[in-house]
Amino acid sequence: MKINRLYKNLMLLAMVIAPAWWLLLTEDGQRRTDTVMLWLLGNPTMEMNLAPLTTEFKEGELMKLFASLAWECADRPSYFGDRLCRAEIGVFNEIPSRYVTLYFREGRISGIKVIYRRRYHDTLRRQLTRQLGEPRLVRAENAEALLAWRTAGGKVLLKERVIPSDEAALLWMGATSGDGREKAENDE
Repeated sequence: MKINRLYKNLMLLAMVIAPAWWLLLTEDGQRRTDTVMLWLLGNPTMEMNLAPLTTEFKEGELMKLFASLAWECADRPSYFGDRLCRAEIGVFNEIPSRYVTLYFREGRISGIKVIYRRRYHDTLRRQLTRQLGEPRLVRAENAEALLAWRTAGGKVLLKERVIPSDEAALLWMGATSGDGREKAENDE
């Protein structure tokens, strides 16, 4: 059986163009291309499942778990705790990112802030919805709307929309009371 030359050439052309089309012109392809490029350029990756995270994790445990990251830690009192550790990253949970900050209160994790690349906001939102379920829309007076997901030991917060002047940030806040102990209920 002989295959028509034109058909054969069109098939070969499609086999070359289709992957390039997907990588360059689709959102998923661009994200995957960016994550590979960030990895090739030496930017570290951080994978962390936020669903089971609780305030029981100690700073030393997390530093050992993510020892490949270049952490800069300092005692700095804030709303989130009394100490923070920050590291530059290229990818957080398959989303191109810039850096992550871990907040600690009395040696235990109390918050996480991930600064991600704004163009992947909708991708991150879909990823969180797949992992954590449908979010609750939180609207505070004189503030932007937030999406909130409950987790085992706190909540994940993400702005509903990110405009160019906004910092694109994902927050995990541990369910802690003022003295640093985990609350029995996960209030919002």
